[in-house]
Amino acid sequence: MPYLWLGLGLSTLLLALTAFLLLYVSPGPLLHLMQRTIFKIPVDSRPTAYFDRQVKVIVSLPYISDRPGNTYDLYLPPRQLPQTPTILWVHGGGYIGGDKLEVRPYATALAEAGYTVAVMNYALAPQSLYPAPVLQVGECLRTLAEQTEGRPLNLQNLFIAGDSAGAQITCQFIEAQQDPRYAALLGLKTVDVAYRLQGALLYCGPYKMKAAASIASSGPAACLFRTIGWVYEGQRNWLKGERVSSTEVENFLTPAFPPTYITDGNLFSFEAHARSLAKHLQDLQVPVVTRFFDRRRHKALHEYQFQLDSEPARLTWTDTLNFLNHFRSHSAEPLGCLTLA
Repeated sequence: MPYLWLGLGLSTLLLALTAFLLLYVSPGPLLHLMQRTIFKIPVDSRPTAYFDRQVKVIVSLPYISDRPGNTYDLYLPPRQLPQTPTILWVHGGGYIGGDKLEVRPYATALAEAGYTVAVMNYALAPQSLYPAPVLQVGECLRTLAEQTEGRPLNLQNLFIAGDSAGAQITCQFIEAQQDPRYAALLGLKTVDVAYRLQGALLYCGPYKMKAAASIASSGPAACLFRTIGWVYEGQRNWLKGERVSSTEVENFLTPAFPPTYITDGNLFSFEAHARSLAKHLQDLQVPVVTRFFDRRRHKALHEYQFQLDSEPARLTWTDTLNFLNHFRSHSAEPLGCLTLA
């Protein structure tokens, strides 16, 4: 019997030591696990170009960047009209995983509906640290602008979309276009590129990283959020660091933010973040369209919008098309000022 208690004691000590190592010494073990499970990076075995339901897809085009992950997929609609709007999409994956491939079905459907869609990859942590993905949105957009003559890209009719972490990255990028002080805080500089931003589409984003880590103060969720922050920010005590405040998108909103579509699920996601962001934008008189769900009628998980066979996703798909149709322009006018690394 004493040996049994000794064994249990040693097992408990080993578990405690493992937890200590995960939380306070190195993010490596948990990062490795997350990148092979919930934030897995899929293998893209598609050909370099193909047709899917009359949509032409060009895979892994490069955009100019000194950072890794600098490729994008281009989805061209069957009818390539000069007025066809362009959507630049930033994928999710907790800043440490995910891939543009995961947006393929949604991007294909958007192209079928008449939109040119560019889905970009970006540098993942820990290979590149914050704010690398924010800077790369600008780099990708600059490449798209330079390629407009060779491909049917209309950047005077531009939308930027993002899902999960990509939604938060999208918000930061847009804010940096409108506030030179915020751009300087992120280390961006201004370059003139012809574009007009018609709107933003934000799906299931974590817009309050500090709040997410604080709410998940214990248990598995704590390990997840703290590890992501540690890896993305590059320091263990990232919650007390100077840079984390710049990730809180509500702190840097202005009335110049474009019309925005905001949605989130109501299970294991960031619904409170999305509702708060929507309210802040509405207080600034920014046109906002939202989609949230009553738990008594619908159960919608994180990234529910990609489950197109579900009723919540179908509702959001209809919202998305209505939003794009309402806010897209049929004129090709002014220049915008694009902030780049």
